[in-house]
Amino acid sequence: MLNKPEAQPDKKEAVVIKKYANRRLYNTETSTYVTLEDLAQMVRRDKDFVVYDAKSGDDLTHAVLTQIIVEQESRQGGQTLLPIPFLRQLIRFYDDSIGRLVPSYLQFSLENLVKEQEKFRPVMKHMDAVNRMKSFAEVELGFDEKAAIEEAKRCLRCDLRLQIRQPVLPPEKWLRFEAEAVATVPECEGVFQLFDEKKKTIYIKGTMNLRKELMEQLPDNKEAKCFLYEEAKMFTMRESELLQQFMKKHGKMPDQNVGLEEDLY
Repeated sequence: MLNKPEAQPDKKEAVVIKKYANRRLYNTETSTYVTLEDLAQMVRRDKDFVVYDAKSGDDLTHAVLTQIIVEQESRQGGQTLLPIPFLRQLIRFYDDSIGRLVPSYLQFSLENLVKEQEKFRPVMKHMDAVNRMKSFAEVELGFDEKAAIEEAKRCLRCDLRLQIRQPVLPPEKWLRFEAEAVATVPECEGVFQLFDEKKKTIYIKGTMNLRKELMEQLPDNKEAKCFLYEEAKMFTMRESELLQQFMKKHGKMPDQNVGLEEDLY
């Protein structure tokens, strides 16, 4: 459970933990050997510590905190906070140029999560770690069912932001520009587009009767091989939108729309 943001500079001086070659950890404040679980409890109590190699003096704090997380995540039947997709994406970031932004992004996200958590969290019953081991009683009452679901959804959205990809759009449903296909088009307001054999747009038209207008195009428009249509009550506006999109992309009107510039606005 998240409690408070990372330690601030004005907090009490951190406890020094020494790590020896035999991997034992020594708490210089209490003059006792401690375990990773003891250090995890210190974090939960918001008691800062730093870990140094007893021989070289190297700072091992990052490595030890990471080891604590690995231990927590590996417990059978325990709560896991790092979903598999998140872990995979995190690994990919190590070889990605955007990787340097990840630490600050994660720090920002966690700080915001803690702030949001405090908004929803009422004054709760709390039991310290020692007594918690002696009882099966409920020790913390936080979110009700509805609030818990909303919080879970929000956290999942945080994870999903790391997995965003360009959406894969379905293929266009091209229709052959033939009488049989045109006969299936409804007689209603809408806009249609005609395409040549290379699927290039050659004509865009809004009309009060889609089927009628397409039927009129059939005999004389030899260049058109396929078509698409969409129903639209405000067909003139939709026609204008499609024409403007085409011009923005190609810098000109469709070949068979010459002289329709006045319909754009």
